[in-house]
Amino acid sequence: MLKDRAIFLTGGGTGLGRSMALHLAMLGARIFLIGRREQPLKGVRDEIHRGGGSSALLPCDVRDYGAVETVANLAYEQFGRIDTVINNAAGNFMARTEKLTPNAFNAVVGIVLNGSFHCTQVFAKNGLRKSLAATC
Repeated sequence: MLKDRAIFLTGGGTGLGRSMALHLAMLGARIFLIGRREQPLKGVRDEIHRGGGSSALLPCDVRDYGAVETVANLAYEQFGRIDTVINNAAGNFMARTEKLTPNAFNAVVGIVLNGSFHCTQVFAKNGLRKSLAATC
């Protein structure tokens, strides 16, 4: 169903990201995984490869715009194009709102809001041109 589609997935090492990566790869997509911790990403990549799928990974903190630009360019180099971006990275703290510190709140907003913006903007600015050039 997704044969040869190239998907850029943030937060792909655990939880929903891991599940999406494995399922999308099973459907034929090539998955470029990013997340802050390399070890969980390697586990997902290895599982995809054992199932006959294609994937690559790089550690990246989506709060860092420059880091997102770098991994996006490497994803294009790896797969030739990116067809889909899934902004799955999240920061969570198991705390009642009144006990959440300002730093914890800033971490959540930095990952979920700013990180999603960074990934979406990087691919919106460059993705279409690079994807079209790769298919011509």
